Amino acid sequence: MKSIIIGRHHEQAILKDLSEDNRPHLLAVYGRRRVGKTYLIKTFFQKQIVFECSGAVDASTNLQLNNFVIQLNKYFSFKKTKSFSTWQEAFQALENCISKKKSKQKKVLFFDELPWL
Repeated sequence: MKSIIIGRHHEQAILKDLSEDNRPHLLAVYGRRRVGKTYLIKTFFQKQIVFECSGAVDASTNLQLNNFVIQLNKYFSFKKTKSFSTWQEAFQALENCISKKKSKQKKVLFFDELPWL
């Protein structure tokens, strides 16, 4: 069953403009808890998300980096089992994985709960 977004017409117009633009963008969605921000992004960009990672509340950097490796393995068959030492290493690996995806379609990277990362 296809997920639908009810309402949020203004927000959907913004997302549509960003998705149709050829330039890269950074979009920060913020607001009160439990109002559907994650659902909005996941549903709107469901066919364009090529990587997704969620921060864990009060988790150590090592645990966050471990989760990042798990997500790289999930989305790209990355085949790395041990965690990165730094975020710079982690994002370099993500860049390498994304650059191998040869597609004209816009690629969306979704970082949920980014401040916790």
